[in-house]
Amino acid sequence: MRIFNSRLQISAYCITATLLLHAMPCMADADTNLAVNATVTASPCALVATPEVDLGAYTSSNLTTAGSTTTRVPFKVDLEKCPSTSTTVTLTLGGTTDPVYTQYYKNTGTSTNVVIDVVNDADGKALNPGTSTKINIDAKTHTASFPMKAQMVSPQGGATSGTVTGQMELTFFYG
Repeated sequence: MRIFNSRLQISAYCITATLLLHAMPCMADADTNLAVNATVTASPCALVATPEVDLGAYTSSNLTTAGSTTTRVPFKVDLEKCPSTSTTVTLTLGGTTDPVYTQYYKNTGTSTNVVIDVVNDADGKALNPGTSTKINIDAKTHTASFPMKAQMVSPQGGATSGTVTGQMELTFFYG
């Protein structure tokens, strides 16, 4: 019986609240304005292909000393079909940073003491997670290309055998 009474009280409160809510619109000022806003943007460019970058095969002896690196491998992120109203594109990079060496991408593979370094091939600047780079969209071809290079780095040395895997998240902003 006690459970029935509790439910009855809750129902009574709900009915009272519902009646009060229905009465509220009657109390509104008759001259209320409602603002409506919207934004129309151009379509984004199309990503030609998401590249898979092969950094090559090395022995652990190539990465035994602190600061040792492998050869930088060029790759690029290409965009096409950019709208004629967009003149620039900014690429902001994301991904998991190494917990110790935060300027590098974390290696999620089985090799230890190895991180992934990415630089802008045009100017050599580091493209760490959280950085951005801006380029012009070609007005004639409506394309844009971000040339980059990646390499393995062993900041502390002592790399072990195994796989090296990492991820970069790409976010594009158009201007």
